[in-house]
Amino acid sequence: MVGLAAAAAGAAAWPARLAVPAVQAPRGRMVVGGVARDSRPVGEDGNVFDVATRRSLQVIPRETWGADESFRFHDDGTERWREMFVPPKLLVIHHTATPNSYETPEEAMAEIRNIYDFHANGHDWGDIGYHAIVDRFGNIYEGRHGRGGDPGEPAEREILSQAVTGGHTTEYEYGTIGVALLGDATADDWGMWEPAGPMWEALVHYCTFEAGRAGIRPLGADGEAAVTDFLRSDDAWHDGAANVCGHRELQETFCPGDVVIEMLPALRAAIHDGLAGLSRSGASFSIVAPEGREVAPGTPVDLQVAVDEPEPPWAVAGIEYAVEGWFKPVESEDIAYLSGYTDESQPRLTWLPVGPDGSIAFTPERPGHYTVHARPVLRRERQTAPSAWWAQRTYLVRDPSEPERERPSVPEDVGH
Repeated sequence: MVGLAAAAAGAAAWPARLAVPAVQAPRGRMVVGGVARDSRPVGEDGNVFDVATRRSLQVIPRETWGADESFRFHDDGTERWREMFVPPKLLVIHHTATPNSYETPEEAMAEIRNIYDFHANGHDWGDIGYHAIVDRFGNIYEGRHGRGGDPGEPAEREILSQAVTGGHTTEYEYGTIGVALLGDATADDWGMWEPAGPMWEALVHYCTFEAGRAGIRPLGADGEAAVTDFLRSDDAWHDGAANVCGHRELQETFCPGDVVIEMLPALRAAIHDGLAGLSRSGASFSIVAPEGREVAPGTPVDLQVAVDEPEPPWAVAGIEYAVEGWFKPVESEDIAYLSGYTDESQPRLTWLPVGPDGSIAFTPERPGHYTVHARPVLRRERQTAPSAWWAQRTYLVRDPSEPERERPSVPEDVGH
């Protein structure tokens, strides 16, 4: 293992971060209810800006690192892996298990092109599985392709498109974000031995940006890891999954290595601190009926939202909710959208205002996965923003007359 002194000495010789031209962040607004068209993330020249949280992130887009977009298509022009969209509930940290020998950002991009080729063609996925990759110099590279920019799509391409389904942790990919550290964290020449330095700072910035725009809470009220009962795409529950976790906490794998696993408490704390610009308050469900998390189609669901008191000068302007519903057939990677989405070919979640009594009621009519999201909308002076933490409750809606799905064994250290 390389000592801390050696690692620090090596850091001084690292090249500077790859320069990406800065752009002026667009103006925008957040609305209570409906779909705020000007609150979606906007990317130009590698910059991503989320209007709702007023947070920006500099990334190296696919065009710059050299993604061959032809990999994504069959000879007839159809996509090999269609983009599906499920709001993220977990942040999953990986390493790429590739050599640590890259010495420049250009060599790092060559490694990413190799990973892309391996995922897209070697695994026959059609794209890279990670949402983002972070190198030792502090560069954040865009991963999975998202909305817009393809033939026949009128919309411009979004950089770091929100909620697109990745391919990084089998059976966990619908509703998670996968970010990978470029290199092998189990090797002696790994460069990040403590939570410091360019790679660490970039990882924190990326995770804070994604947690902010998805309402992911890194720490519980007790200061320990916040957890979620996560419903996998094969209908199996993973109880108590940490909202910010390492790959091996979900599957049997060495990824992302002991040294990175040991840094996860510091990462969660850094994300918590980084969200200080938002009101670090949130919502919870105080009344839930029925109490079970698996129900039959046609079962009425009633929830009552309780809102944390925001710290001054924030005040509660309202509460929004969305009912995300979808169904994934066993034999397909594509999902059918059941509720809570717009009717576009690449849809977005639709938010509705909660009434003054804070109650939410819906009845799922078809089998599938349903998650109720609720978030306070806060205001201070002329700024309106969602709270940092959102309430989420997931239901598995299954026809009791149908047999449970067969749950295939999960291979080690693969995604998609």
